[in-house]
Amino acid sequence: ALAAIVGAGNLGTRDEEKEKIKKKVTIKLRHLSVEALSSKTDDAIMDARGRKMRYKASGGLGGKPVVISAGDDGNFDTEDDVRSDHQ
Repeated sequence: ALAAIVGAGNLGTRDEEKEKIKKKVTIKLRHLSVEALSSKTDDAIMDARGRKMRYKASGGLGGKPVVISAGDDGNFDTEDDVRSDHQ
């Protein structure tokens, strides 16, 4: 699963941890194929914190696919969300 791919690893301070997780998530999301994502349910896509991620086939920049992590607070549609399109 994605959580295994983007695991937290050895991290420093809380801010450093957030930045490292964000970088790992966005880098790995770029390499996931649309076919692989669209064949899975939302339950199958997990972030480094073990939380469900959202996949939107046309919700990203320019109408492209996007995967969204709820970020540190665990709530979607907040400032700390991590998106594969960096929006």
